[in-house]
Amino acid sequence: MSVPELIVSLDFGASLIKGVYTLGKKFEPKLLTLSPHLLPIPPTTDLEPYNAASLSLTASAWIECKGKRYAVGTLAKNRFNAPVLLELPKIESIIPRTLAAIGCIASAEGLEEFTLSLWISIPSNEYKEGLNISQKIKQSLLDFIFRGKRIVANLMDFSCKPEGAGIFLRIIGQANFNARKAAVLMLGYRNATILFYKEGLIEKITENYGFASIVEGIQSLALLPGDLDEVVGKIFEAGDKLDKKILKTLCFGDSADTSRINAIESAIQKSREEYFTLLNYWLGGKLIDGPEVIVVVGGTSHYPYVKNKLTQLFKKTQIKLDWGEELADKIGFVFKSQVASNPSLKYRLLDVYSLFLEQDTHQRRI
Repeated sequence: MSVPELIVSLDFGASLIKGVYTLGKKFEPKLLTLSPHLLPIPPTTDLEPYNAASLSLTASAWIECKGKRYAVGTLAKNRFNAPVLLELPKIESIIPRTLAAIGCIASAEGLEEFTLSLWISIPSNEYKEGLNISQKIKQSLLDFIFRGKRIVANLMDFSCKPEGAGIFLRIIGQANFNARKAAVLMLGYRNATILFYKEGLIEKITENYGFASIVEGIQSLALLPGDLDEVVGKIFEAGDKLDKKILKTLCFGDSADTSRINAIESAIQKSREEYFTLLNYWLGGKLIDGPEVIVVVGGTSHYPYVKNKLTQLFKKTQIKLDWGEELADKIGFVFKSQVASNPSLKYRLLDVYSLFLEQDTHQRRI
Protein backbone atom coordinates (compact mmCIF):
# COMPACT_ATOMS: atom_id res chain seq x y z
CA MET A 1 0.00 0.00 0.00
CA SER A 2 1.39 3.40 -0.99
CA VAL A 3 1.80 6.16 1.57
CA PRO A 4 -1.07 8.72 1.42
CA GLU A 5 -0.15 12.09 -0.05
CA LEU A 6 -1.02 13.83 3.22
CA ILE A 7 -0.69 12.51 6.80
CA VAL A 8 -2.49 14.53 9.49
CA SER A 9 -3.07 14.17 13.24
CA LEU A 10 -5.60 16.50 14.87
CA ASP A 11 -6.35 17.30 18.50
CA PHE A 12 -9.55 19.27 19.02
CA GLY A 13 -8.54 21.12 22.16
CA ALA A 14 -11.08 23.24 24.02
CA SER A 15 -9.04 26.41 23.49
CA LEU A 16 -7.01 25.47 20.40
CA ILE A 17 -7.24 23.02 17.52
CA LYS A 18 -3.78 21.52 17.11
CA GLY A 19 -2.60 19.64 14.04
CA VAL A 20 0.69 18.03 13.06
CA TYR A 21 1.12 16.91 9.47
CA THR A 22 3.54 15.94 6.74
CA LEU A 23 3.39 15.27 3.04
CA GLY A 24 3.60 11.55 2.41
CA LYS A 25 6.56 11.78 0.06
CA LYS A 26 8.82 13.28 2.72
CA PHE A 27 8.85 13.19 6.52
CA GLU A 28 8.85 16.86 7.44
CA PRO A 29 6.52 17.62 10.38
CA LYS A 30 4.62 20.89 10.18
CA LEU A 31 2.28 22.51 12.67
CA LEU A 32 -1.23 23.90 12.31
CA THR A 33 -3.00 25.77 15.09
CA LEU A 34 -6.53 27.04 14.65
CA SER A 35 -8.90 28.81 17.01
CA PRO A 36 -11.82 26.49 17.89
CA HIS A 37 -14.55 29.11 17.34
CA LEU A 38 -17.29 27.83 15.05
CA LEU A 39 -20.51 29.36 13.70
CA PRO A 40 -23.05 28.33 11.02
CA ILE A 41 -23.29 30.99 8.31
CA PRO A 42 -26.51 31.64 6.33
CA PRO A 43 -26.28 31.31 2.52
CA THR A 44 -27.07 35.01 2.07
CA THR A 45 -23.86 36.12 3.81
CA ASP A 46 -21.15 37.28 1.39
CA LEU A 47 -17.92 35.43 2.23
CA GLU A 48 -16.08 36.36 -0.97
CA PRO A 49 -13.94 39.06 0.74
CA TYR A 50 -12.42 36.35 2.94
CA ASN A 51 -11.09 34.37 -0.03
CA ALA A 52 -8.33 36.89 -0.78
CA ALA A 53 -4.88 35.35 -1.18
CA SER A 54 -3.40 38.07 1.04
CA LEU A 55 -5.32 36.81 4.09
CA SER A 56 -3.98 34.23 6.52
CA LEU A 57 -5.68 30.89 5.94
CA THR A 58 -6.31 30.29 9.64
CA ALA A 59 -7.70 33.82 10.09
CA SER A 60 -10.15 33.55 7.17
CA ALA A 61 -11.28 29.92 7.30
CA TRP A 62 -14.77 29.03 6.16
CA ILE A 63 -16.11 25.81 4.73
CA GLU A 64 -19.16 24.60 2.86
CA CYS A 65 -20.29 21.00 2.77
CA LYS A 66 -23.62 19.42 1.85
CA GLY A 67 -25.28 22.81 1.62
CA LYS A 68 -24.11 24.02 5.05
CA ARG A 69 -21.55 26.76 5.62
CA TYR A 70 -19.45 27.46 8.70
CA ALA A 71 -16.97 30.13 9.70
CA VAL A 72 -14.18 28.60 11.76
CA GLY A 73 -11.47 30.05 13.98
CA THR A 74 -10.53 33.72 13.98
CA LEU A 75 -13.07 34.58 11.27
CA ALA A 76 -15.89 33.12 13.36
CA LYS A 77 -14.68 34.93 16.47
CA ASN A 78 -13.76 38.36 15.13
CA ARG A 79 -16.17 38.81 12.22
CA PHE A 80 -19.21 36.96 13.54
CA ASN A 81 -18.61 37.19 17.30
CA ALA A 82 -18.92 33.45 17.78
CA PRO A 83 -18.44 32.20 21.34
CA VAL A 84 -15.93 29.39 21.76
CA LEU A 85 -18.54 27.26 23.59
CA LEU A 86 -16.00 25.39 25.68
CA GLU A 87 -18.79 23.38 27.25
CA LEU A 88 -20.04 22.05 23.88
CA PRO A 89 -19.21 18.37 23.29
CA LYS A 90 -16.43 18.23 20.72
CA ILE A 91 -18.17 15.47 18.78
CA GLU A 92 -20.90 17.89 17.64
CA SER A 93 -18.42 20.14 15.88
CA ILE A 94 -15.82 17.64 14.76
CA ILE A 95 -16.73 17.52 11.05
CA PRO A 96 -16.71 21.27 10.20
CA ARG A 97 -13.57 21.77 12.29
CA THR A 98 -11.89 18.83 10.56
CA LEU A 99 -12.77 20.23 7.14
CA ALA A 100 -11.41 23.65 8.11
CA ALA A 101 -8.14 22.15 9.37
CA ILE A 102 -7.68 19.99 6.26
CA GLY A 103 -8.64 22.97 4.10
CA CYS A 104 -5.97 25.15 5.71
CA ILE A 105 -3.32 22.47 5.25
CA ALA A 106 -4.30 21.59 1.68
CA SER A 107 -4.35 25.24 0.63
CA ALA A 108 -0.96 25.90 2.24
CA GLU A 109 0.54 22.90 0.43
CA GLY A 110 -1.17 23.51 -2.92
CA LEU A 111 -3.28 20.34 -2.77
CA GLU A 112 -6.73 20.13 -4.37
CA GLU A 113 -7.33 16.40 -4.84
CA PHE A 114 -5.28 13.96 -2.77
CA THR A 115 -5.20 10.85 -0.60
CA LEU A 116 -5.27 11.33 3.16
CA SER A 117 -4.44 9.55 6.40
CA LEU A 118 -6.24 11.20 9.33
CA TRP A 119 -5.93 10.34 13.03
CA ILE A 120 -7.81 12.34 15.64
CA SER A 121 -8.01 12.44 19.43
CA ILE A 122 -11.23 13.25 21.27
CA PRO A 123 -12.32 13.25 24.95
CA SER A 124 -12.64 9.82 26.51
CA ASN A 125 -16.29 10.40 27.39
CA GLU A 126 -17.06 10.95 23.69
CA TYR A 127 -14.78 8.21 22.40
CA LYS A 128 -17.46 5.57 21.72
CA GLU A 129 -19.51 8.04 19.72
CA GLY A 130 -16.39 9.12 17.87
CA LEU A 131 -15.78 5.58 16.67
CA ASN A 132 -18.95 5.83 14.60
CA ILE A 133 -18.10 9.09 12.87
CA SER A 134 -15.56 7.82 10.35
CA GLN A 135 -18.04 7.34 7.49
CA LYS A 136 -19.46 10.85 7.90
CA ILE A 137 -15.97 12.34 7.91
CA LYS A 138 -14.98 10.32 4.84
CA GLN A 139 -18.03 11.44 2.86
CA SER A 140 -17.57 15.07 3.87
CA LEU A 141 -13.88 15.11 2.93
CA LEU A 142 -14.64 13.77 -0.55
CA ASP A 143 -16.25 17.02 -1.66
CA PHE A 144 -16.18 20.30 0.26
CA ILE A 145 -15.45 23.97 -0.29
CA PHE A 146 -12.73 25.83 1.60
CA ARG A 147 -12.55 29.59 1.07
CA GLY A 148 -14.40 29.26 -2.22
CA LYS A 149 -12.27 26.42 -3.67
CA ARG A 150 -13.31 22.81 -4.04
CA ILE A 151 -11.20 20.21 -2.22
CA VAL A 152 -11.35 16.44 -2.69
CA ALA A 153 -9.62 14.43 0.04
CA ASN A 154 -9.82 10.66 -0.37
CA LEU A 155 -9.60 9.27 3.16
CA MET A 156 -7.48 6.12 2.95
CA ASP A 157 -6.87 5.67 6.67
CA PHE A 158 -8.74 6.96 9.73
CA SER A 159 -8.29 6.37 13.44
CA CYS A 160 -10.03 7.89 16.43
CA LYS A 161 -8.21 7.75 19.77
CA PRO A 162 -9.11 8.94 23.27
CA GLU A 163 -7.17 11.95 24.53
CA GLY A 164 -3.88 10.83 26.01
CA ALA A 165 -3.58 7.75 23.81
CA GLY A 166 -0.96 9.40 21.61
CA ILE A 167 1.52 9.87 24.42
CA PHE A 168 0.68 6.47 25.89
CA LEU A 169 1.27 4.65 22.59
CA ARG A 170 4.57 6.47 22.34
CA ILE A 171 5.87 5.57 25.77
CA ILE A 172 4.86 1.89 25.64
CA GLY A 173 6.76 1.61 22.37
CA GLN A 174 10.04 2.65 23.96
CA ALA A 175 12.73 0.03 24.29
CA ASN A 176 13.12 -1.57 27.73
CA PHE A 177 9.94 0.13 28.96
CA ASN A 178 7.66 -1.85 31.25
CA ALA A 179 4.24 -0.57 30.17
CA ARG A 180 2.51 -2.41 32.99
CA LYS A 181 4.22 -0.09 35.46
CA ALA A 182 3.17 3.15 33.76
CA ALA A 183 0.07 5.29 33.50
CA VAL A 184 -0.87 8.50 31.70
CA LEU A 185 -2.86 11.20 33.48
CA MET A 186 -4.57 13.51 30.99
CA LEU A 187 -6.01 16.68 32.53
CA GLY A 188 -8.01 18.54 29.91
CA TYR A 189 -10.60 21.29 30.03
CA ARG A 190 -13.58 18.96 30.41
CA ASN A 191 -12.21 15.71 31.80
CA ALA A 192 -9.51 13.96 33.75
CA THR A 193 -8.51 10.60 32.27
CA ILE A 194 -6.15 7.87 33.42
CA LEU A 195 -4.81 5.46 30.81
CA PHE A 196 -2.94 2.31 31.75
CA TYR A 197 -1.88 -0.99 30.26
CA LYS A 198 -3.83 -4.10 31.27
CA GLU A 199 -3.56 -7.56 29.72
CA GLY A 200 -2.23 -6.19 26.45
CA LEU A 201 -4.86 -3.48 26.07
CA ILE A 202 -5.03 0.23 26.87
CA GLU A 203 -7.63 0.74 29.59
CA LYS A 204 -9.04 4.17 30.44
CA ILE A 205 -10.93 5.71 33.33
CA THR A 206 -12.42 9.16 32.96
CA GLU A 207 -14.31 11.65 35.11
CA ASN A 208 -15.52 15.24 34.75
CA TYR A 209 -12.56 16.69 36.64
CA GLY A 210 -11.22 19.08 34.03
CA PHE A 211 -10.42 22.78 34.33
CA ALA A 212 -14.10 23.48 33.67
CA SER A 213 -14.77 22.46 37.28
CA ILE A 214 -12.62 25.36 38.50
CA VAL A 215 -14.14 27.84 36.05
CA GLU A 216 -17.71 26.86 36.91
CA GLY A 217 -16.97 27.30 40.60
CA ILE A 218 -15.45 30.73 40.03
CA GLN A 219 -18.35 31.83 37.84
CA SER A 220 -20.89 30.77 40.46
CA LEU A 221 -19.08 32.78 43.15
CA ALA A 222 -17.92 35.84 41.22
CA LEU A 223 -19.87 36.03 37.92
CA LEU A 224 -16.87 36.97 35.78
CA PRO A 225 -17.58 38.94 32.58
CA GLY A 226 -16.16 38.30 29.12
CA ASP A 227 -15.75 35.31 26.83
CA LEU A 228 -15.18 32.05 28.64
CA ASP A 229 -11.93 31.35 26.78
CA GLU A 230 -10.60 34.78 27.77
CA VAL A 231 -11.52 34.14 31.41
CA VAL A 232 -9.67 30.82 31.31
CA GLY A 233 -6.60 32.52 29.85
CA LYS A 234 -6.57 35.17 32.58
CA ILE A 235 -6.92 32.57 35.34
CA PHE A 236 -3.90 30.74 33.93
CA GLU A 237 -1.97 33.97 33.55
CA ALA A 238 -2.62 34.98 37.16
CA GLY A 239 -0.64 31.91 38.21
CA ASP A 240 -0.45 30.10 41.52
CA LYS A 241 -0.03 33.29 43.56
CA LEU A 242 -2.93 35.07 41.80
CA ASP A 243 -1.33 38.24 40.45
CA LYS A 244 -3.76 41.04 41.30
CA LYS A 245 -2.81 43.04 38.21
CA ILE A 246 -4.15 40.16 36.13
CA LEU A 247 -7.21 39.70 38.35
CA LYS A 248 -8.03 43.37 37.82
CA THR A 249 -8.48 42.68 34.09
CA LEU A 250 -11.30 40.28 34.99
CA CYS A 251 -13.36 43.14 36.42
CA PHE A 252 -15.80 45.34 34.57
CA GLY A 253 -14.18 48.64 33.57
CA ASP A 254 -15.61 50.70 36.43
CA SER A 255 -15.78 47.93 39.04
CA ALA A 256 -12.08 47.19 39.53
CA ASP A 257 -12.00 48.26 43.16
CA THR A 258 -10.15 46.39 45.88
CA SER A 259 -13.25 44.59 47.18
CA ARG A 260 -14.12 43.28 43.72
CA ILE A 261 -10.57 42.07 43.07
CA ASN A 262 -10.51 40.39 46.49
CA ALA A 263 -13.83 38.70 45.73
CA ILE A 264 -12.43 37.26 42.49
CA GLU A 265 -9.27 36.15 44.29
CA SER A 266 -11.33 34.40 46.97
CA ALA A 267 -13.54 32.71 44.35
CA ILE A 268 -10.51 31.34 42.51
CA GLN A 269 -8.89 30.11 45.73
CA LYS A 270 -12.03 28.32 46.91
CA SER A 271 -12.83 26.81 43.51
CA ARG A 272 -9.38 25.42 42.84
CA GLU A 273 -9.08 24.03 46.38
CA GLU A 274 -12.40 22.23 45.95
CA TYR A 275 -11.29 20.97 42.54
CA PHE A 276 -8.02 19.55 43.79
CA THR A 277 -9.70 17.92 46.78
CA LEU A 278 -11.97 16.02 44.37
CA LEU A 279 -9.10 15.21 42.00
CA ASN A 280 -6.92 13.99 44.87
CA TYR A 281 -9.69 11.70 46.17
CA TRP A 282 -10.36 10.34 42.68
CA LEU A 283 -6.69 9.66 41.96
CA GLY A 284 -6.26 7.89 45.27
CA GLY A 285 -9.04 5.47 44.42
CA LYS A 286 -7.90 4.79 40.86
CA LEU A 287 -4.14 4.40 41.37
CA ILE A 288 -4.25 1.79 44.13
CA ASP A 289 -2.20 -0.62 42.00
CA GLY A 290 0.66 1.85 42.19
CA PRO A 291 2.31 2.50 38.82
CA GLU A 292 5.98 3.39 39.01
CA VAL A 293 5.64 6.30 36.59
CA ILE A 294 2.75 8.61 35.70
CA VAL A 295 3.14 10.73 32.58
CA VAL A 296 1.12 13.91 33.15
CA VAL A 297 -0.22 15.76 30.09
CA GLY A 298 -3.03 18.13 29.11
CA GLY A 299 -3.45 21.87 29.48
CA THR A 300 -4.84 21.74 33.03
CA SER A 301 -1.76 19.87 34.26
CA HIS A 302 0.32 22.96 33.49
CA TYR A 303 -1.91 25.33 35.43
CA PRO A 304 0.66 26.36 38.10
CA TYR A 305 -1.60 25.63 41.07
CA VAL A 306 -2.49 22.14 39.83
CA LYS A 307 1.09 21.30 38.85
CA ASN A 308 2.43 22.40 42.24
CA LYS A 309 -0.24 20.47 44.14
CA LEU A 310 0.34 17.29 42.12
CA THR A 311 4.09 17.58 42.68
CA GLN A 312 3.58 17.91 46.44
CA LEU A 313 1.08 15.05 46.50
CA PHE A 314 3.27 12.51 44.73
CA LYS A 315 6.40 13.46 46.66
CA LYS A 316 4.83 11.47 49.51
CA THR A 317 4.70 8.31 47.36
CA GLN A 318 7.07 6.07 45.42
CA ILE A 319 5.43 7.13 42.15
CA LYS A 320 7.49 9.28 39.79
CA LEU A 321 5.80 12.04 37.80
CA ASP A 322 6.98 12.58 34.24
CA TRP A 323 5.89 15.94 32.80
CA GLY A 324 7.07 15.04 29.29
CA GLU A 325 10.00 17.46 29.38
CA GLU A 326 12.21 15.45 27.02
CA LEU A 327 9.56 15.17 24.33
CA ALA A 328 8.48 18.77 24.90
CA ASP A 329 12.05 19.94 24.25
CA LYS A 330 12.07 17.94 21.01
CA ILE A 331 8.78 19.55 19.98
CA GLY A 332 10.25 22.95 20.82
CA PHE A 333 13.15 22.22 18.47
CA VAL A 334 10.98 20.90 15.62
CA PHE A 335 8.58 23.86 15.78
CA LYS A 336 11.04 26.55 16.91
CA SER A 337 9.33 29.60 15.44
CA GLN A 338 5.87 28.80 16.80
CA VAL A 339 7.09 27.77 20.26
CA ALA A 340 9.44 30.77 20.60
CA SER A 341 6.46 33.13 20.86
CA ASN A 342 4.41 30.73 23.00
CA PRO A 343 6.68 28.57 25.22
CA SER A 344 3.81 26.63 26.84
CA LEU A 345 2.68 25.41 23.42
CA LYS A 346 5.25 22.59 23.40
CA TYR A 347 3.49 20.98 26.38
CA ARG A 348 0.08 21.32 24.77
CA LEU A 349 1.42 19.50 21.70
CA LEU A 350 2.70 16.44 23.59
CA ASP A 351 -0.29 14.22 22.83
CA VAL A 352 -0.93 15.19 19.21
CA TYR A 353 2.76 15.09 18.28
CA SER A 354 3.07 11.63 19.83
CA LEU A 355 -0.04 10.52 17.94
CA PHE A 356 1.44 11.87 14.71
CA LEU A 357 4.71 9.96 15.20
CA GLU A 358 2.77 6.72 15.70
CA GLN A 359 0.61 7.47 12.67
CA ASP A 360 3.53 8.27 10.39
CA THR A 361 5.40 5.12 11.48
CA HIS A 362 2.27 3.06 10.83
CA GLN A 363 1.81 4.51 7.34
CA ARG A 364 5.38 3.89 6.25
CA ARG A 365 5.36 0.35 7.64
CA ILE A 366 2.22 -0.98 5.92
